[in-house]
Amino acid sequence: MDSRVEFVKERNGAREFRLTSNGLRVLLVPRTVGKVIAFMVHYNIGSRNEGAGYTGSTHFLEHLMFKGSKNFPKDKFGIDKMMAKIGAVANASTWYDYTNYWEIFTPEHLDLFMAIEADRMRNATFSDQDRQDEMAVVRNELEMVENDPDEVLEIATVATAIQQHPYHWDTGGYITDVENVSTERFREFYDTFYYPNNALVILIGNFEESQMLNAVAKHFGNLESSPRAMQEIYTQEPPQQGERRVIVRRPGGNGIIKLAWMTPGATHPDFAAVRMLSYALSSGNRGLLKSKFVDTGRVASAETGHYAHKDPFPFFVEVNLLRQGGHASVEREMRKYLETLQKDGLTEEILERAKVILEARELYKRVNLRGVLNAFSSMEGAGGWELYYTIPEETHNVTLKDVMRVFRKYLVPDNLTVGWYVPTKASSSDEASNG
Repeated sequence: MDSRVEFVKERNGAREFRLTSNGLRVLLVPRTVGKVIAFMVHYNIGSRNEGAGYTGSTHFLEHLMFKGSKNFPKDKFGIDKMMAKIGAVANASTWYDYTNYWEIFTPEHLDLFMAIEADRMRNATFSDQDRQDEMAVVRNELEMVENDPDEVLEIATVATAIQQHPYHWDTGGYITDVENVSTERFREFYDTFYYPNNALVILIGNFEESQMLNAVAKHFGNLESSPRAMQEIYTQEPPQQGERRVIVRRPGGNGIIKLAWMTPGATHPDFAAVRMLSYALSSGNRGLLKSKFVDTGRVASAETGHYAHKDPFPFFVEVNLLRQGGHASVEREMRKYLETLQKDGLTEEILERAKVILEARELYKRVNLRGVLNAFSSMEGAGGWELYYTIPEETHNVTLKDVMRVFRKYLVPDNLTVGWYVPTKASSSDEASNG
């Protein structure tokens, strides 16, 4: 095995290594089923690393990274055409905590894809013309979000709940930033974060370990690490000191309510219990919110949302109304119901049913190679790839006492942000009642 490769740690059969030449980390995940290889380069760079004036840069740069590199120029090499020709699939994604680039292919194409990813890690060649050409695509994605009332309300609610931490802006960024940020700023962003010591290579498949590590060392081992330490995000969101509210008014659709409470990030000891609370409230056909509000014809849907992030982020109860108006009365009923559950407590039966549903969904997600890749990347961004294993284990061991403790600790009025989407035809008198 290449002398630049050193073993770091192992968890549940997944083994992490490191290239001593530049700090690149490598995660090998054995999978004996099938012949294809799933390959990803994960970068610990997301929209949380942006700032005022260049929000959305991480996502836009993701697009520009497909415009070619030194050894794979766009005028001679088209990734999309090549994918179709050899039967591989590939894409990329950006989120608050990470960016990743991935491919799924048969083993004979391994060297090709490693060469591509290694080259664009440090030798991407996007130009100002590329930025201008891609602007229409990026703007169209932002417009799709802008045309979705639920997305618009969630962005507004998160921005109201999180006021100092960079989760304040959506991953897509502000449209005026996206339209005006310069190509030079993108290059500066690229030259700050796209280095092997800020990346994790993930490989999943049925392969020989030393052969795979030698291939990684061959293609990535000579890249230089960052000349300076990676910039850490030290801004923390201060504790909320009272209920906050935001109303979005625009034409179209029916009303939406989002109740959002700030809860800890994925590495916090309370994360698993909050996750279990989410499933206890809204999992499956017998979920408490569904039984109370949907099955009785009160609302169209009622469910929770809980996400794994590196830093604190809102826990949502999301309600879609059946008709225009009714925000105030439904909000009052929902909050009263949650207060009753906090007072009276959930039951062991509810908790065990939620655990079964959650574990079934986890197993389902781990069947698909792309899903597994994305899950490892998400967990790495949220605090470390080991969370892929530890969060399900910790959630399985959560007790009813744990769930009720976090229920009463975090879902309280002073920690609440309320978001309403109000179609412009809704009754102004119902808006004015304001819960």
